[in-house]
This record gives sequence, structure tokens and C-alpha cells, in this order.
Amino acid sequence: MGIVGRRFRAVVVSGLIAAALMVQVEAADQAGPREAARNAHVRTEDPAVSILVEEGVRRSPTFRGLIDELETSDVVVYVDRRCCLSHDEAGFVAFVASVGGCRYLAIHIDARQSHDQMLAMIGHELRHAVEIANSPEVVNEPALAALYERIGFPRDSGVRRFDSHAAIAAGWQILRELGPEAGRAGRE
Repeated sequence: MGIVGRRFRAVVVSGLIAAALMVQVEAADQAGPREAARNAHVRTEDPAVSILVEEGVRRSPTFRGLIDELETSDVVVYVDRRCCLSHDEAGFVAFVASVGGCRYLAIHIDARQSHDQMLAMIGHELRHAVEIANSPEVVNEPALAALYERIGFPRDSGVRRFDSHAAIAAGWQILRELGPEAGRAGRE
């Protein structure tokens, strides 16, 4: 598929994800206060990701701390797994919307990683979500790009992608906390 075809497909897929998340955001906004109070700031529709997040909270103090920080913020994160991310990415965070006093992000994780590598990558991306939560000026994609031009560094040339030393450190720390087998390929 050519570059134009890939970009078109990426825009369509991102649009569909944003539309689905906006429906969920509207439903949460229309829910009563009791229902809204039960909605966590880290959400998923994928049962496997839900298990990963619960396990990350249980096995890693760093992972748990990131979740705790997000729970006190105006940021809501939706996490999903994808078969194959582009540009050899293991994961990324995207700004979705700012609605009703909340900022919504999507974290996409490459499902081809080992179990513990996915846990660490979710933690890495959650660290980015905390960086965004701590930056109230981030209310759209251009503001997100400006934040990472300020606090991060470019990942490679040709594609506008950024990372931060704090997110890299969080991912490695989570791997250490998961134990000596963490990061090895595959999981039985």
C-alpha cells in the first residue's frame, strides 16, 4: 500500500476510534453522579488489557503510582491492543478530545510483545499520560506536540514522534519490578 493509502487508512481508523470514544464520553457525561464515580481514569474495552492493567497495579509500585496519579487528574485514558503498529512502534499515546472538563487520550499497544513487555509499555505510555495530565495547556494535538518539543526528544527523523526520559525510565523500572523473567520473549 502506498504512502497516501496508508495515511488515508490511518486517518480513517483514528477517526473511527475517536468517534467510538466520543460516544463513550457522551454516555459517561449523561450518566448520573453514581455511575460517573465508578468510571476509572484508565479504561479499556479489551478484557485482556483489563487483566494487564490489574496485574500491573498488583505487581509494580511504579505502575500503581501512575494509575493513582491519573485517578486524581482530568485525564481519562482508553487503552487498546493492536496487531501491528506502524513505524516499528511498541506503543503510543494520542490526544482524542477535550470535553466536559476532561481530556481524553488513547493508548495503543502492539499486541506482538510478550506479556510483561506489554505491561511495561502500558506503564511507559501511562507516564506520558501523567506528563499530559500535569500540563493543563494540552487540549489538542498541536498543544501535545508543543509539550513534547519542550519536554521530550524526537524518536526518529521523517516521522514526527517524540519520547521522554521519564517515560523510558518508567518502562524500565516497571520491567525490573515485574521480576527477573520480565521482558523475555513469550509467556506460557
